[in-house]
Amino acid sequence: MLYSQLYEGIKELIKKYAPALTTIGVDFSNPEVEEAIYYCSQDMEDAFSATISYWHYKQNQGEDFASPNNFLIKALRENWHPYQWDDKWMKNPILKSEGMRWLDEAEVNWGRDKCNYLVTDIKESILGIRPTIFFRSGRSISLREASRMTWE
Repeated sequence: MLYSQLYEGIKELIKKYAPALTTIGVDFSNPEVEEAIYYCSQDMEDAFSATISYWHYKQNQGEDFASPNNFLIKALRENWHPYQWDDKWMKNPILKSEGMRWLDEAEVNWGRDKCNYLVTDIKESILGIRPTIFFRSGRSISLREASRMTWE
């Protein structure tokens, strides 16, 4: 997997955008996507933003975003920039990682103070998958297991 060979700054950028891009249909396990990211030499964040921006445009038009992988690959190779961008789009709960959606739900069910007291961290892989929840007690649990439990 080429992702493990990327610089830390690039990994953080991917971690920031991967949940949103995955939600809109980008498949980070696709070898062509992985290769395009690995060989992207500049404007990666702009390419990610352009892809999300175009998805948002298509949603507003009531249209499907037919080929998100191909769009992202082309955006990375041709150094595309978003036509329009709004930072608020990244706050859309639909575009958050599973771990961050669980944390939002925990705050609703437990209250923010209790949640902040109980949960110390949520670790996710670079692509936002396989999240693990870490508690103040020193215990941890996978998000999959936590999702099967009640909030009490």
